Amino acid sequence: MLATEVVLCEDGHAQERSLLGQVLPGVEPDELWIAERNFCTVDFLRGIATRGGCFVVRQHGQLKGTLVGARQYKGTIDTGKVYEQQIGLVTAQGDPWLLRRITVALEKPTRDGDTEIHLLSNVPMRKGSAQTLAASYGKRWTLETMFQELTETLTWEVNALGYPKAALFGFCLALMA
Repeated sequence: MLATEVVLCEDGHAQERSLLGQVLPGVEPDELWIAERNFCTVDFLRGIATRGGCFVVRQHGQLKGTLVGARQYKGTIDTGKVYEQQIGLVTAQGDPWLLRRITVALEKPTRDGDTEIHLLSNVPMRKGSAQTLAASYGKRWTLETMFQELTETLTWEVNALGYPKAALFGFCLALMA
């Protein structure tokens, strides 16, 4: 639960996907990136893999692929039953790319009513079971949680900091604190 990097943008309405190109240079070999579905684009995932990193990212509804083979039951975690199968994607260059698709059939629906979540990963099976990766995803510290904690605990949102650069400076100070 430690923020180690920050990508700043003065546009308070910018969607995080617009900043992914600035995030990729921070990927180091053998790192595991765990992210929510807004980070699930083929280009971003491929960028992580190209830099030698691994990922577990919730599949975005707009990212379509071709399921390969039958879904196999892999066991349970605290939140539900875990299944795995492969999914085929196509890169921007037209190259086929096979990934692991881990499905958690949830015991309780999400607040949005989802009864299943799908995770995409390039972690080799020998390095992480479907259960381990699904449980790790469930324990991630989301950006939304971080912002909520900073807002409530550190009172980092200072109304007087109306200029974007001042607000970003205050945000970075709160992160360091």
